[in-house]
Amino acid sequence: MGVKQKDKMLWVISMVLSMLMLVNGYPRISEHEIKTQKKNLTIDILMPGAHPSEEDSYICTSWLSEMEDTVYITKFEPLASADVVHHMLVFLCSDAKSPGTKWDCGHHQTCEESKIMFAWAKNAPPLTLPPDVGFRVTPGSYITVQIHYAKVFSSAEPPDSSGIRLHVSYEKPKNIAGIYLMVASDIRIPPNKEIVHSDVNCFSESTDAPIYVFGYRTHAHVLGKVITGYLYNATAHEFREFARGNPQWPQAFYPVSKPLKITSEDVIVARCTYSSVGRNRWTYVGMTHNDEMCNLYLMYYTDAIRGEPFFRCMDQQIALAKPIPADSDTPPPDNPNFEELAKGKNLGQVQAYTYAMENERGSESTSQAPSLLYNYYKEEPRQGRDFDNRNGYREVKGWANFGIELGQVTAVSLDPLGRVVLFHRGDRVWDGTTFDLRNRLRNANRGPISSDTILILQPSDGHLLESWGKDKFYLPHGLVIDQSGNYWLTDVGMHQIFKYSPKGDILLTLGEKLVPGGDRDHFCKPTDVAVLKDGTFFVSDGYCNRRVIKYSPGGQRIMEIGRAGSDAGGFLAGLFRNPGPTDFLIPHNLAMDHGRGILFVADREHGRIEAFTTNNMTAIGSISFPEAAGKVYAVDFLPQFGGLLFAVNGPNVFRPMKAFVIRPRDSKVLASFAPDKGSLAGPHDICVSPDGTSVYVAEIQSPQVWKFSLVSGMGKKSEDETPARPLRADERPISPSPEEMTNDAVKVSKFAVKEDTSQGIVLPAFLALLLLVVVLAVVIVYRKRSQHRKSVKAYTKTEKFAERHEGFRKLNTHDTDDDDSGDSDTEVFNRASTVRQ
Repeated sequence: MGVKQKDKMLWVISMVLSMLMLVNGYPRISEHEIKTQKKNLTIDILMPGAHPSEEDSYICTSWLSEMEDTVYITKFEPLASADVVHHMLVFLCSDAKSPGTKWDCGHHQTCEESKIMFAWAKNAPPLTLPPDVGFRVTPGSYITVQIHYAKVFSSAEPPDSSGIRLHVSYEKPKNIAGIYLMVASDIRIPPNKEIVHSDVNCFSESTDAPIYVFGYRTHAHVLGKVITGYLYNATAHEFREFARGNPQWPQAFYPVSKPLKITSEDVIVARCTYSSVGRNRWTYVGMTHNDEMCNLYLMYYTDAIRGEPFFRCMDQQIALAKPIPADSDTPPPDNPNFEELAKGKNLGQVQAYTYAMENERGSESTSQAPSLLYNYYKEEPRQGRDFDNRNGYREVKGWANFGIELGQVTAVSLDPLGRVVLFHRGDRVWDGTTFDLRNRLRNANRGPISSDTILILQPSDGHLLESWGKDKFYLPHGLVIDQSGNYWLTDVGMHQIFKYSPKGDILLTLGEKLVPGGDRDHFCKPTDVAVLKDGTFFVSDGYCNRRVIKYSPGGQRIMEIGRAGSDAGGFLAGLFRNPGPTDFLIPHNLAMDHGRGILFVADREHGRIEAFTTNNMTAIGSISFPEAAGKVYAVDFLPQFGGLLFAVNGPNVFRPMKAFVIRPRDSKVLASFAPDKGSLAGPHDICVSPDGTSVYVAEIQSPQVWKFSLVSGMGKKSEDETPARPLRADERPISPSPEEMTNDAVKVSKFAVKEDTSQGIVLPAFLALLLLVVVLAVVIVYRKRSQHRKSVKAYTKTEKFAERHEGFRKLNTHDTDDDDSGDSDTEVFNRASTVRQ
C-alpha cells in the first residue's frame, strides 16, 4: 500500500472514531437532556382497594403529574377483567381529589375540566397509538381513572386493584391525540320493539386544525345491537360510512380503513340501534347496567400546536336533508370468538389493533401491531378436519388437452355446476407497446377479439364443453362467477367491468369504453371483481389506479379504499416505506370469505394479502410470507379446514414460482406446490374447489391451466421428492397457552413509575454500526473502482472485449410495459447468454 493510500485509510479511521465519540455522548450533554430525549416510562394507576357495596358503583382514583416537563402517552394497557369491571374511563383533568385515594364519582364529580382520553370494556386489548402521536400531559395535570362496578362484592371477595398502565414518552410528537365523543342524552326504548334508533349529529368544532380519525369505539348496554358512524356532506347530501361496531364485542378502538379527515364544515352522524324484544318495560338513558347508553368514541390525531384534544357532540344538532342509510341497522357479521372473549376473565387473547395514519403524501402508514385476523380465525378446526402435514397437492397429468390454441390465460373460476371456466386473450398480447403514455389502448381500431375468450371445461378431464365471448373483449383480465352463475369480467383494454348472465346476456356495464380515468365513473385497467351473496360487489381498480371500490347490487358506488392515480412519487413511496393497509401497489386479485364477511386483496407488488371487513372495509390484517419473494399475484379462499387461503407468487429472482396454502390467523404456509417440473412459468390466477380437493392455476406465460389434486399421506416426503410440500411438524409455531397469554395485573406499588432505558443503549449502538458500515462501503467501492480502472485499460486492449461486446443481446421485454414493469401483467427476467469460444 502506498503512502497516499495509507494516509487516506488513517483519515477514514480517525473520522470513524470521531463519529463514534459523538454518537456515544461527546461532548457531554446534561442529565436533563438525556432524560427528556431517551427515557420512556410506564405509570400504573391502580384502584386502591375498591370493594363496592351496591350495584352500579362508580369509583375513581387519580394520579398527579409531578414531572418537570410535558410527557405524552403513547400506549394504554388495561389492567382489568370483564368479570370484575363493567367499564373503565381515563380522564385528563385540571384538578382532582388527593392522588392515591378513591372516591364515589357516581354521585359526585369525577374531576375538574375532564377530557376523556381512553375507554375500556369487555376485555378489549391494549391500545398503541400510531407513530408520532401522543396524548399530552402537562406538569400539574391529573389523570383520573373511573371504574364502573356493575355488581356488589361479597364479603369474601378481596378488594379490587384494577386500573390502567400508561406508557409515556418525553419526546414531543408531531401530532397530539384526542377524543371526539358522540353521545345521546335522550334515549327512550319501548318494550318488545325489534328496532329502535337513537341518533346524534353535529358540525365538527375543529376550527383551528383538522382532525384525522384513526379509530372508533362503540358503547351501549345489553340492548345495543349496532352503532354506525357517518360523515355527511351537506352539499351533496351523501353519507360516507366510517364506523360500524357491535357493542357486545370487546369495546376496543377499532381501526378505520383510512384516516378520516374532518374539518369544521363537516357533519358527523352516529346512529345507535337497539332491540328490546323480550324486555317488558321501557328503557331510558342512564348510568346503570339496567339503563342504556349511546356513545361513539372517535380517536383522532391533530396538529400538536393548533389542535384541540377533546370535542363533544350531543344529540341531534342539524336537520339532515336525507335519511340515514337503511343498512345502518345491519350489525357486523357474527363473530362467536369476539362475543365469547367479551365475557369472563381477561386472558389477554384479544389481539391489539393496527391504526392507519395519513402521511405527507396523503396515503397511509401504520404502526406495527398483531393482526385482527387471529380473532377471526382463532377457532381450531374440528378433529380430522384440519389441513395437517399429511396433505398436499400433486399435478394431474394430461389434464385439459382439448386441442385449442390458448391465448394468455388471465383468469380461472368455477361455476355453480363445478365446471372450470377460463378467460383468455386469443391472439392479443399485453406487452410494452399495448398502451400509450395516457393508458389508452393502442390499435383499438382492430376491434374486439374475434374468437371465443371464455372456455368452459369438464373438471374431471379438462374436456371442452362450450365456449363464448367472441367479439366482446379487447384485453381480458379478471373473471369470477357468483352463486347464481353470473359472469363478472374485467377488461384492462376497455377499462370496464361487465356482468353477464349464465346465458351470455349483458346485465351490467361499469366504466366508459376505452376511456381510462380515476373518478367515480371511470376505471384504469381494472383487475378483478368479488361478489357477496346478496349481490354487493367489489372492484379492484389496480394498474393505473390503486383502489378497491364497493358497489351495491345495482351498481351504485358505496365507498372506496386506496387512491386513484399512480404517480411516480406514490409508486416509489410504496416501495421504500412501510405501506399502510390501503397503500396498494397493484391490487391485482380479490377473494371472499362469505362466512366471516372478509375481503382479501392480493397486493401484487407489495407481496402481501390485505384483509378487510366487507361491511365498511375496515382493515383487519395483513398476510405476507417469505416464500412469495415479494410478489402475490392471486388469492382464493377455502372455507374448509377452518379457513385457508390459496395464493400464487410471480416472477422474481429469489424463489421459484409456486402455489401456496396459507393459514390466515398466523400467515403460516402449510404447503407449497407446482407442476412436476418444479416451478410454474407465469401464474396469474388461482381457484380452489369448494371441497378443497382440486386447485386450478392459470398461467399467462405458457399459456395454460394446471389442475392439482389433494393427496394425503405426503408428509414424510421431502420437497425434492414431491412438488406439493406440506408443512413439517417441526415447523409448526408454538402457540402460547391461555395462562401464558394472561394479562396479569401485577400488584406493584400503586403508582409505580418504571424506566425503560433500552432505547438509550440500542440507538447509539445502531447508529455507530450503521456509520461504520457506510464508511467501510465507501472504502471498498473506492478501492474497487481504482482496480477496475486499471483492469479496463488492460482489458480493452485485448480481442476478448470485442468478442463479448458482439455477443450482448437485448433483454426480452415481452409482457412488460416500456418503463414500468410494475404496471403490467407480469414480469420476465431474462439473462443475456454468454457463449464460450
